[in-house]
Amino acid sequence: MASINISTIDFAKLDQFDAGEGYGDEVNKLLNAVCSPGFFYPDFKNAFGTKLVLREVKDAYAASDRYFDQSLETKMKDFRKGQPASSDRGYKFCETNESFEVSMGPFSGL
Repeated sequence: MASINISTIDFAKLDQFDAGEGYGDEVNKLLNAVCSPGFFYPDFKNAFGTKLVLREVKDAYAASDRYFDQSLETKMKDFRKGQPASSDRGYKFCETNESFEVSMGPFSGL
Protein backbone atom coordinates (compact mmCIF):
# COMPACT_ATOMS: atom_id res chain seq x y z
CA MET A 1 0.00 0.00 0.00
CA ALA A 2 1.37 3.41 -0.96
CA SER A 3 1.66 6.14 1.62
CA ILE A 4 2.26 9.85 1.42
CA ASN A 5 4.06 12.23 3.71
CA ILE A 6 1.99 15.23 4.75
CA SER A 7 3.79 18.05 6.52
CA THR A 8 2.37 19.05 9.88
CA ILE A 9 2.73 22.70 10.86
CA ASP A 10 2.59 23.36 14.61
CA PHE A 11 0.92 26.75 14.92
CA ALA A 12 1.76 26.91 18.64
CA LYS A 13 5.39 27.26 17.61
CA LEU A 14 4.47 29.99 15.12
CA ASP A 15 2.71 31.89 17.93
CA GLN A 16 6.05 32.43 19.66
CA PHE A 17 6.60 36.01 18.59
CA ASP A 18 9.91 36.11 20.44
CA ALA A 19 11.23 33.50 17.98
CA GLY A 20 11.43 30.87 20.71
CA GLU A 21 12.59 27.29 20.33
CA GLY A 22 11.41 25.72 17.08
CA TYR A 23 10.08 28.97 15.60
CA GLY A 24 12.52 29.21 12.68
CA ASP A 25 12.16 25.53 11.81
CA GLU A 26 8.38 25.79 11.83
CA VAL A 27 8.43 28.93 9.65
CA ASN A 28 10.61 27.10 7.12
CA LYS A 29 8.27 24.07 7.17
CA LEU A 30 5.29 26.37 6.57
CA LEU A 31 7.00 28.21 3.70
CA ASN A 32 7.97 24.92 2.07
CA ALA A 33 4.45 23.53 2.51
CA VAL A 34 2.66 26.52 0.99
CA CYS A 35 5.12 26.80 -1.89
CA SER A 36 4.85 23.13 -2.86
CA PRO A 37 2.01 21.31 -4.59
CA GLY A 38 -0.05 19.13 -2.31
CA PHE A 39 -1.40 19.35 1.19
CA PHE A 40 -0.25 20.18 4.68
CA TYR A 41 -1.88 19.70 8.06
CA PRO A 42 -2.24 22.79 10.26
CA ASP A 43 -1.97 21.64 13.89
CA PHE A 44 -3.78 24.18 16.09
CA LYS A 45 -4.00 21.84 19.10
CA ASN A 46 -1.81 23.97 21.39
CA ALA A 47 -2.01 27.30 19.55
CA PHE A 48 -3.12 30.50 21.24
CA GLY A 49 -6.89 30.98 21.04
CA THR A 50 -7.75 27.40 20.08
CA LYS A 51 -9.87 26.79 23.20
CA LEU A 52 -11.74 30.06 22.64
CA VAL A 53 -12.44 29.18 19.01
CA LEU A 54 -13.69 25.71 19.98
CA ARG A 55 -16.01 27.26 22.58
CA GLU A 56 -17.33 29.69 19.94
CA VAL A 57 -17.94 26.80 17.52
CA LYS A 58 -19.98 24.97 20.17
CA ASP A 59 -22.01 28.15 20.76
CA ALA A 60 -22.59 28.55 17.01
CA TYR A 61 -23.85 24.97 16.70
CA ALA A 62 -26.16 25.49 19.68
CA ALA A 63 -27.57 28.67 18.10
CA SER A 64 -28.08 26.79 14.82
CA ASP A 65 -29.92 24.01 16.63
CA ARG A 66 -32.20 26.54 18.35
CA TYR A 67 -32.96 28.27 15.04
CA PHE A 68 -33.83 25.10 13.10
CA ASP A 69 -35.89 23.70 16.00
CA GLN A 70 -38.38 26.55 15.49
CA SER A 71 -41.63 26.01 13.63
CA LEU A 72 -41.67 26.28 9.83
CA GLU A 73 -44.00 29.28 10.19
CA THR A 74 -41.41 31.12 12.29
CA LYS A 75 -38.53 30.26 9.95
CA MET A 76 -40.56 31.36 6.90
CA LYS A 77 -40.41 34.92 8.25
CA ASP A 78 -36.74 34.77 7.18
CA PHE A 79 -37.51 33.44 3.68
CA ARG A 80 -36.37 35.81 0.90
CA LYS A 81 -38.38 35.49 -2.27
CA GLY A 82 -37.47 36.97 -5.64
CA GLN A 83 -33.83 37.81 -4.98
CA PRO A 84 -31.23 37.14 -7.68
CA ALA A 85 -29.09 34.07 -6.97
CA SER A 86 -26.04 36.26 -6.37
CA SER A 87 -27.70 37.99 -3.41
CA ASP A 88 -30.10 35.33 -2.24
CA ARG A 89 -29.91 35.12 1.54
CA GLY A 90 -32.13 33.98 4.39
CA TYR A 91 -33.99 30.77 5.14
CA LYS A 92 -34.18 28.09 2.43
CA PHE A 93 -35.71 24.65 2.42
CA CYS A 94 -36.56 21.72 0.23
CA GLU A 95 -37.92 18.26 0.84
CA THR A 96 -34.65 16.93 2.25
CA ASN A 97 -32.77 19.94 3.60
CA GLU A 98 -32.98 23.40 5.07
CA SER A 99 -30.41 26.15 5.46
CA PHE A 100 -29.95 29.77 6.40
CA GLU A 101 -27.58 31.90 4.33
CA VAL A 102 -25.86 34.95 5.76
CA SER A 103 -23.94 37.46 3.68
CA MET A 104 -20.48 38.48 4.78
CA GLY A 105 -21.56 42.09 5.12
CA PRO A 106 -18.94 44.81 5.57
CA PHE A 107 -16.15 42.25 5.94
CA SER A 108 -16.70 40.60 2.54
CA GLY A 109 -13.62 42.35 1.14
CA LEU A 110 -11.28 40.72 3.66
